[in-house]
Amino acid sequence: MANISRFFVTSDSEYASSAKAIQQNAGLSPSAELPVPEGHGVVYDKRRIDVNNFEGARNQKFAACTGTLIYDGETGAGALSNLLDDFTGDVKEAQQQATGHYAVLIRTSDTIYIFGDRGQSYDIYYSTRSDRWFVSSDFATTTKVLDHITLNKTRLYERITQKTNIGGPTFYSEIRSLQGYEHIE
Repeated sequence: MANISRFFVTSDSEYASSAKAIQQNAGLSPSAELPVPEGHGVVYDKRRIDVNNFEGARNQKFAACTGTLIYDGETGAGALSNLLDDFTGDVKEAQQQATGHYAVLIRTSDTIYIFGDRGQSYDIYYSTRSDRWFVSSDFATTTKVLDHITLNKTRLYERITQKTNIGGPTFYSEIRSLQGYEHIE
């Protein structure tokens, strides 16, 4: 059983209910419900490791992470608190100051930023469809909550032979992987 934690954020209440059920069935405990404007989100605790992966909600501001974030020489709540204090909306600057294998969700006023480490060692998946969107650190959850996915056989073959997909598209046409130089706002 891995020690990994997970997160999801979405604009859709049905996606949120489905994702919560999937995490519960996986035996994960919620660390925090995320105050997402016009949406839903949850970050989950790591298994067997007691590390705080949520800091907030100061005037609806928060920072959350999955994976291991090292910021200003701190991990856990200390790293998240420092990041929340320092964050100006410049994702590249935050990535340069941080170390580790992580996905970060940070809210300043009404904007949520989602990004990973520059080396893209921690996966973040997303899907957008007209007025509904879903973002998660877990590929299986992402595939299960969407009501329709289309297999891209060429991308599947690429995944099998290369052990990864090159670029953002995955082997499901509706799901993309966030690259280390990208962020979601």
